[in-house]
Amino acid sequence: MTSVSFFGGIGSVGGNCILIEHGEYRIMLDNGMNFPSEGRYYKDFLMPRTGNDLRDYLTLDLVPKIPGIYAKAMIRDLCIDSMDSSVQYMYDASLQSYEDYLKEHGCPFIDGFFITHAHVDHVRNLQFMAPQIPTFMSELTKKMLEVMGEVSKIDFLHLHPNTLAEYGDMSYFPGTIKKARNSIERDIYVVHPGESRILGDISVTGFPVDHSIPGAMAFRVEAGGKTIIYTGDIRFHGVEQESNNSFHFVEMMEKMGMNDVLITEGTRIRSEEGESEQSVYERALGFLTASDEQDNAFIFASFPWKSIARFLTVYRLARKVGRTLVIQPKLAYLLHKIRKSEILMGINILRNEDIRIYQPRKLSMLYSDGDYIFKKEIISPDSNWDKTTKEYIFYRDLYGNSKHVRAPEIHHSPGKFIVHLDYYDLNELIDLDPRSAGGCFLHLKTEPFDEEMEISQSILENWIEKFNLQMEIFHASGHASGSDLIAMIHKIRPDVIFPVHTEHPDLFQEKLGGNFRVMSEIQEGKKYLV
Repeated sequence: MTSVSFFGGIGSVGGNCILIEHGEYRIMLDNGMNFPSEGRYYKDFLMPRTGNDLRDYLTLDLVPKIPGIYAKAMIRDLCIDSMDSSVQYMYDASLQSYEDYLKEHGCPFIDGFFITHAHVDHVRNLQFMAPQIPTFMSELTKKMLEVMGEVSKIDFLHLHPNTLAEYGDMSYFPGTIKKARNSIERDIYVVHPGESRILGDISVTGFPVDHSIPGAMAFRVEAGGKTIIYTGDIRFHGVEQESNNSFHFVEMMEKMGMNDVLITEGTRIRSEEGESEQSVYERALGFLTASDEQDNAFIFASFPWKSIARFLTVYRLARKVGRTLVIQPKLAYLLHKIRKSEILMGINILRNEDIRIYQPRKLSMLYSDGDYIFKKEIISPDSNWDKTTKEYIFYRDLYGNSKHVRAPEIHHSPGKFIVHLDYYDLNELIDLDPRSAGGCFLHLKTEPFDEEMEISQSILENWIEKFNLQMEIFHASGHASGSDLIAMIHKIRPDVIFPVHTEHPDLFQEKLGGNFRVMSEIQEGKKYLV
């Protein structure tokens, strides 16, 4: 028999975690961070303790308590056997590890883990899972995770268990025990568009879809004559080359038929319509060209650095108004890494003269190369520097000395630029200093939550007011509208619908009427037979 179980994404936005079983085989779809639940315990500088994070998460019920998927090194401290029994409870999460499950049963608990896209509410818990688990994702999602590991220091493609070591002679306490991080590469496989992966009696086929981050995939799972479709996060209103992917996915599901179960996101099930990337462009352009006041003023554009679709919209806007787009270093690093991707039409867009990279001041604040040893991505498209050879690669070597732009150049000629400036870059307003020239701050949101929890709107507004800027909000979501979701369901025509990634699962039945069966009250961990 084939069954599906849910361990996250139930009645909330994010934290998806789905288990599909057929006979002795199991696969998992996503395993991510639940923003609302995590926000109850952690925010800003209050976060899980380094070296104890999974055990902290398990204690607070912030990750799925599924036996046999997490690495033993993440569950049980390697020093526990040498400790007094009275303190061992602090070093063991009391959940069966991947290794212990394998030893007991002779086979792993899951045969494969499939990731829809690189947002943390779908992938965060991969960092705790055993590296031996075959993990599947699109090529672009793998590239996104590589970049996140290099610039954000969250390494999803390796497990980092501790090993025992000793402090050296130059330390305060030579010879005493410490823990050192090891690195184990994960068993990663790329799923190409339309490609099927066979795991025992389960077949999983990947289909690219449109979302606010490139590389998103939906999956069609076939087992025992049953079919389960999982949309992941999906929308139909992004840039054309990506929105077409979503329409093609729906057409293929309609054509293939025999769709028993549809697991669909429902973030915006309440909304009938919404803004598109095209409407964001048109409205922002209308605002910027409505008067001559913006001609010599600052224009800032705020959007997530991983949203390539939004970057393309802002770049199109900059070209239309005759300005150079200045992007933040993380975005430049990503663009260089994915320069051959479909969303960029296979073009190395950084070669364009009307795109430049902002160079913030760090450490000594003198723009010296040595100021960027801890933020290599600011001046280099390769963060893996080799001190022995000193053969470092710099943007200036690849794209010319004028590729970087510093604050004074923008400050003295603000009418030449649109400056990408996100929430965590607001300190740069001090160096850019737009108080005299004034200008606007285009707040181009894409998600209900950002990746480091909710942005404090009041803090953003304080910065805007302090630096004499006018904020305008133009929002196109990374998620399909309610009307688009209903249209998708009518085409796919599943026997049963499981709404996830939504606070309003009950609205699906209301909008669909009695023609479809909707499981609006999903019970965590329950096996639903297909």
